[in-house]
Amino acid sequence: MDEKRKLAGRPHDLKLMTPSQLAEEKLCIQKLLLHFEETYGRPKTKDQKDTMRPIYDRYRKVKLALNKKNETGPSGGERTPTRANNNLGDTWNVTMGNTASVASGMELINLTSEELLQKMSDLQDTKRILRKSLRDYEKAFLNRHGRKVLKEDRGPKEPEYNEYKQIKAKIRLVETLLKKNGGSQTI
Repeated sequence: MDEKRKLAGRPHDLKLMTPSQLAEEKLCIQKLLLHFEETYGRPKTKDQKDTMRPIYDRYRKVKLALNKKNETGPSGGERTPTRANNNLGDTWNVTMGNTASVASGMELINLTSEELLQKMSDLQDTKRILRKSLRDYEKAFLNRHGRKVLKEDRGPKEPEYNEYKQIKAKIRLVETLLKKNGGSQTI
């Protein structure tokens, strides 16, 4: 990460970064986290969490600094009444808990706005079908056992739950890319 920061000419100190540099730093950290989570999954054990904590902490600090700089008015000290819209949108949710492959994420980044809109439509159709299937399973489980489905009860539907989670993450990524590319595109 330090090497990429140096190559891009960004300082390590967040206070010295411009809003565009902060946005680049945020995107770089998101890609790093996405790659890590694709390779190793979300950190689950205390050791894994302790190892990843500095990266997540850095991400939160970058996000806070970016929001503060975007909320600061032209004079440098006054706040604007509405929150400024950063170019990348709130993509933290895209990477957190996301198991979508890095390859498909990188594939999405290279699509045009029209292709992104088509991809969004396809993803929403798939999500709708999966959601219906999962809701039917959950209703049947509730009728049979008299309680809601727990994670341990997912059993044969676990792959569908995982696919549904991946689809949702991809939809959030496509939404963010559409905002970044077009700003006023309808989703």
